[in-house]
Amino acid sequence: MTTISKKGASRGEKRQDKRERIRRAAWGLFREVGYEKTTTRAVAERAGVASGTLFLYASDKRDLLFLVMHDRLAAAVEGGVDTLPDRAPLLDRWMHLFRGIFAMYAEHPELSADFVRLLPGAEGPNVARVNALTFAFLHRLATLVREAQERGEVAADVLPLQAASNVFSLYFGALMAWLSGMLRLRIQGNTHDHGRKSSAPGKPRQAGHPGPCVHLERTASTREEFGAHALASVVPADGPGRGGATGQAVAVQQALVLGGRAGEGHA
Repeated sequence: MTTISKKGASRGEKRQDKRERIRRAAWGLFREVGYEKTTTRAVAERAGVASGTLFLYASDKRDLLFLVMHDRLAAAVEGGVDTLPDRAPLLDRWMHLFRGIFAMYAEHPELSADFVRLLPGAEGPNVARVNALTFAFLHRLATLVREAQERGEVAADVLPLQAASNVFSLYFGALMAWLSGMLRLRIQGNTHDHGRKSSAPGKPRQAGHPGPCVHLERTASTREEFGAHALASVVPADGPGRGGATGQAVAVQQALVLGGRAGEGHA
C-alpha cells in the first residue's frame, strides 16, 4: 500500500492519504468478513488511524460502505463514459453505461446488495456524495438524449431530463427486483466489462480488459408482474402520445428486463 510521507505533505495530501487508507481497510474487511461482521474499530485499526479520526471521514459503518461504493460507482461511470460509442443509437449508448454499473455490482453481489438495501433513507457525508454522483449521472443520461435529438433520433419536444429520469427509474427498479429475488445477477467469464482498472483494491477493471459478462435473469413467476411495473414507471404522465420518450423507455424496459436485444447480451 502506498502512503504519503508525513514530512513535507500538505494538509490536503495527508487527508487524502487517510481517506484512502480507511477506504482500503473498509473494503478489505467488507470482502473478508462481510458487512454485518465488520466493525468501525476493526477498520480504524487496519487503517492505522484512531476511531475518532475515522469518523471524520464516515459517520458510521453504513457511511463507510458508501465511501467505498461511491468510488466504485464513480469509476464504473467514468469508464463507461470514456468508452461510450460515438455514433451508436441512444438505446445502445444508455445500455453501455448501465452494463458497466451492473458489471461492477456483479463483482461482489453480497456487498452490492447491502449497499442497495441500505441506500434508502441513509444519511452521512458519503451518502451525500453518492446522491451527488447520481444527479450527475442523470444529467449525463439527459445529455445523451439531447445529442440524439440533434441527430433527429428523438423528437424535439421530448424533455431530456424526464426521459433520463424514466430510464433511471427502470435501472433502479431492476436493482430493487434483484435485491428482492425477482431478478438475479449471473456472471460468465472471458468477456468485457466497462469499469476502469486500478491497482487500488475495490475499484472495477479497465474497459476492454477481460471481466465478467453480467446477465440480469428474471424468475419465471415474476416476469409479467415486474414488466408491468416497469412499463408503468416510464410512461409519461400525459399518456403514451409522446412516442419518442415512451418508445425509448419501452425499449430499455425490454433490454433490462424482458429479454430485448440489449438485455439478452450483458447487463
